[in-house]
Amino acid sequence: MPPLIVRARPWYLRQKVVLTVTDEGLESPVFGLIPWDSIRSLPAVNGYYGRRLEVDVYDHELYISRMKSPLVRVLGRVGLLFGWPLLGLTDQVTGMTPEQLRAEIELRAGRTFPH
Repeated sequence: MPPLIVRARPWYLRQKVVLTVTDEGLESPVFGLIPWDSIRSLPAVNGYYGRRLEVDVYDHELYISRMKSPLVRVLGRVGLLFGWPLLGLTDQVTGMTPEQLRAEIELRAGRTFPH
């Protein structure tokens, strides 16, 4: 199955790739490859900016350590204290509802994830 490339929809993000769904896992420009067995859950939640799909992993520190900027790594660790997910994708950015995106991810993963 060909990879699913999720691009940012708003014009000011210039169609940047925010997520690539491959046979091996989720590939993020910020965190690198997140293998399927590292993903704990994919809940769709309501938030301040609308509905979003959250990617929850077992080892947050592993992926936070991959961030290039020291400041962003600190913000990522502070976010964990507040219960923020490793990665959250709003429907405003992706142009897909969280449920549609989760269905596409689960199709390529060949399994379902806890919601």
